[in-house]
Amino acid sequence: MQSHTDIVVVVFHGTWSIIVNGDKFGPYSSQEEASLIARTWAENATKQGRCVRVLIDDQPASKESVH
Repeated sequence: MQSHTDIVVVVFHGTWSIIVNGDKFGPYSSQEEASLIARTWAENATKQGRCVRVLIDDQPASKESVH
């Protein structure tokens, strides 16, 4: 069974970021911008044969939950 990668779009203190394999990217100015970039990354990864999910977490994260 092929493993998958999660690309997670998150908001922290009003700033949007993307988290992939524990690495944080951003900040992005809006959920729409971060989501578009995350979907583009996922499309490119699937073209390379990878299994990818894009998840949107629009609940404000606490400081302890962001790595």
